[in-house]
Amino acid sequence: GDGIVLTDFDRGTEGISTIFVRPDGTIIVFGNWTPAGDTASLTVLRYFSSGTDALIRDEAYSNAFNLSPSGTYENFHGLTVQLDGKFVTTLYYNNGTNLDFAVARFTDTDFGGLVLDPTFAGDGIAVSPIGPGEDQASGVTLDAVGRIVTAGYSRPTTGTTGLAVARYLVSE
Repeated sequence: GDGIVLTDFDRGTEGISTIFVRPDGTIIVFGNWTPAGDTASLTVLRYFSSGTDALIRDEAYSNAFNLSPSGTYENFHGLTVQLDGKFVTTLYYNNGTNLDFAVARFTDTDFGGLVLDPTFAGDGIAVSPIGPGEDQASGVTLDAVGRIVTAGYSRPTTGTTGLAVARYLVSE
Protein backbone atom coordinates (compact mmCIF):
# COMPACT_ATOMS: atom_id res chain seq x y z
CA GLY A 1 0.00 0.00 0.00
CA ASP A 2 0.93 3.61 -0.36
CA GLY A 3 -0.23 4.74 3.11
CA ILE A 4 -3.27 6.53 1.69
CA VAL A 5 -6.90 5.76 2.35
CA LEU A 6 -9.88 7.66 0.97
CA THR A 7 -13.10 7.67 2.93
CA ASP A 8 -16.01 8.86 0.86
CA PHE A 9 -19.50 8.59 2.28
CA ASP A 10 -20.75 9.22 -1.26
CA ARG A 11 -23.62 11.27 0.10
CA GLY A 12 -22.35 14.83 0.09
CA THR A 13 -19.22 16.49 1.43
CA GLU A 14 -16.79 15.32 4.09
CA GLY A 15 -13.94 16.96 5.95
CA ILE A 16 -11.47 16.20 8.73
CA SER A 17 -11.05 18.86 11.41
CA THR A 18 -8.59 17.30 13.84
CA ILE A 19 -6.61 14.10 14.27
CA PHE A 20 -4.98 12.05 17.02
CA VAL A 21 -2.44 9.23 16.62
CA ARG A 22 -2.19 6.75 19.47
CA PRO A 23 1.16 5.28 20.53
CA ASP A 24 0.16 2.00 18.80
CA GLY A 25 -0.24 3.87 15.49
CA THR A 26 -4.04 3.81 15.45
CA ILE A 27 -5.38 7.05 13.95
CA ILE A 28 -8.55 8.70 15.25
CA VAL A 29 -10.01 11.49 13.10
CA PHE A 30 -12.74 13.95 13.99
CA GLY A 31 -14.61 15.61 11.17
CA ASN A 32 -17.97 16.24 9.61
CA TRP A 33 -20.00 15.22 6.63
CA THR A 34 -23.02 16.79 5.06
CA PRO A 35 -25.37 14.58 3.07
CA ALA A 36 -26.60 16.26 -0.09
CA GLY A 37 -29.48 18.58 0.80
CA ASP A 38 -29.21 17.86 4.54
CA THR A 39 -27.58 19.34 7.64
CA ALA A 40 -24.03 18.58 8.76
CA SER A 41 -23.27 15.65 11.05
CA LEU A 42 -20.15 15.26 13.14
CA THR A 43 -18.23 12.05 12.63
CA VAL A 44 -15.39 10.14 14.27
CA LEU A 45 -13.43 7.51 12.36
CA ARG A 46 -10.62 5.13 13.30
CA TYR A 47 -7.92 3.83 10.98
CA PHE A 48 -5.33 1.18 11.72
CA SER A 49 -2.38 -0.31 9.94
CA SER A 50 -2.69 -3.60 8.15
CA GLY A 51 0.94 -4.43 8.97
CA THR A 52 2.07 -2.71 5.79
CA ASP A 53 1.87 0.95 4.80
CA ALA A 54 -1.83 0.54 4.05
CA LEU A 55 -4.38 2.15 6.34
CA ILE A 56 -7.70 0.43 6.88
CA ARG A 57 -10.87 2.15 8.12
CA ASP A 58 -12.40 0.35 11.07
CA GLU A 59 -16.06 0.21 10.02
CA ALA A 60 -17.28 -0.95 13.45
CA TYR A 61 -15.71 2.07 15.14
CA SER A 62 -17.10 4.80 12.91
CA ASN A 63 -19.70 7.06 14.49
CA ALA A 64 -21.84 9.88 13.19
CA PHE A 65 -23.26 12.27 15.74
CA ASN A 66 -26.36 14.40 15.50
CA LEU A 67 -25.95 15.94 18.90
CA SER A 68 -28.76 18.37 19.45
CA PRO A 69 -32.48 18.59 18.93
CA SER A 70 -32.59 22.25 20.02
CA GLY A 71 -29.60 23.60 18.11
CA THR A 72 -26.82 22.37 15.92
CA TYR A 73 -23.27 21.42 16.68
CA GLU A 74 -20.85 22.26 13.93
CA ASN A 75 -17.28 21.34 13.17
CA PHE A 76 -14.85 19.76 15.58
CA HIS A 77 -11.83 21.99 16.11
CA GLY A 78 -9.30 21.65 18.93
CA LEU A 79 -8.51 18.25 20.43
CA THR A 80 -6.73 17.01 23.52
CA VAL A 81 -6.68 13.71 25.38
CA GLN A 82 -6.99 13.50 29.16
CA LEU A 83 -4.73 11.26 31.22
CA ASP A 84 -7.62 8.79 31.55
CA GLY A 85 -7.80 8.52 27.74
CA LYS A 86 -10.97 10.56 27.26
CA PHE A 87 -11.01 12.76 24.18
CA VAL A 88 -11.93 16.43 24.62
CA THR A 89 -12.73 18.55 21.59
CA THR A 90 -14.08 21.99 20.88
CA LEU A 91 -16.89 22.57 18.47
CA TYR A 92 -19.33 25.33 17.63
CA TYR A 93 -22.90 25.31 18.85
CA ASN A 94 -25.41 27.14 16.67
CA ASN A 95 -28.18 28.30 18.99
CA GLY A 96 -30.33 29.50 16.10
CA THR A 97 -29.15 33.11 16.38
CA ASN A 98 -25.37 32.84 16.59
CA LEU A 99 -22.57 30.49 17.63
CA ASP A 100 -21.47 29.61 21.17
CA PHE A 101 -18.42 27.85 22.62
CA ALA A 102 -18.99 24.12 23.01
CA VAL A 103 -16.80 21.41 24.51
CA ALA A 104 -17.49 17.69 24.11
CA ARG A 105 -15.87 14.84 26.00
CA PHE A 106 -15.87 11.32 24.60
CA THR A 107 -15.11 7.95 26.14
CA ASP A 108 -13.49 5.41 23.84
CA THR A 109 -15.34 2.11 23.92
CA ASP A 110 -12.54 0.68 21.77
CA PHE A 111 -14.59 -1.71 19.68
CA GLY A 112 -17.79 0.36 19.62
CA GLY A 113 -16.28 3.75 18.87
CA LEU A 114 -16.48 6.95 20.84
CA VAL A 115 -19.52 7.83 22.90
CA LEU A 116 -20.30 11.08 24.64
CA ASP A 117 -19.24 10.95 28.30
CA PRO A 118 -22.35 11.62 30.42
CA THR A 119 -20.18 12.39 33.47
CA PHE A 120 -19.21 15.66 31.75
CA ALA A 121 -21.93 18.35 31.81
CA GLY A 122 -24.66 15.72 32.18
CA ASP A 123 -24.67 14.67 28.53
CA GLY A 124 -21.04 14.96 27.41
CA ILE A 125 -21.30 18.49 26.02
CA ALA A 126 -20.91 21.86 27.73
CA VAL A 127 -22.20 24.93 25.87
CA SER A 128 -20.95 28.35 26.94
CA PRO A 129 -22.32 31.56 25.49
CA ILE A 130 -19.37 33.89 26.18
CA GLY A 131 -20.97 37.12 24.97
CA PRO A 132 -24.16 38.30 23.29
CA GLY A 133 -22.84 37.72 19.76
CA GLU A 134 -20.91 35.00 17.99
CA ASP A 135 -18.47 32.94 20.09
CA GLN A 136 -16.22 30.29 18.59
CA ALA A 137 -13.88 27.97 20.51
CA SER A 138 -11.05 26.66 18.40
CA GLY A 139 -8.30 25.50 20.76
CA VAL A 140 -8.34 23.22 23.79
CA THR A 141 -5.75 22.03 26.28
CA LEU A 142 -5.55 20.82 29.88
CA ASP A 143 -4.07 22.87 32.70
CA ALA A 144 -1.69 21.50 35.37
CA VAL A 145 -4.53 20.05 37.46
CA GLY A 146 -6.45 18.56 34.52
CA ARG A 147 -9.10 21.23 33.96
CA ILE A 148 -10.18 21.82 30.37
CA VAL A 149 -9.15 25.21 28.96
CA THR A 150 -10.54 26.45 25.65
CA ALA A 151 -9.65 29.49 23.57
CA GLY A 152 -11.27 31.27 20.69
CA TYR A 153 -13.02 34.53 20.11
CA SER A 154 -16.14 36.44 21.03
CA ARG A 155 -17.66 38.91 18.61
CA PRO A 156 -20.35 41.16 20.07
CA THR A 157 -23.38 42.06 18.00
CA THR A 158 -21.68 45.45 17.47
CA GLY A 159 -18.06 46.38 18.09
CA THR A 160 -14.79 44.55 17.77
CA THR A 161 -13.93 40.91 18.22
CA GLY A 162 -12.10 39.91 21.40
CA LEU A 163 -10.13 36.90 22.52
CA ALA A 164 -12.01 34.50 24.77
CA VAL A 165 -10.74 31.83 27.17
CA ALA A 166 -12.93 29.50 29.23
CA ARG A 167 -11.99 26.89 31.82
CA TYR A 168 -14.13 23.87 32.68
CA LEU A 169 -13.94 21.52 35.61
CA VAL A 170 -13.27 17.96 34.53
CA SER A 171 -16.37 16.81 36.43
CA GLU A 172 -18.65 19.50 34.91
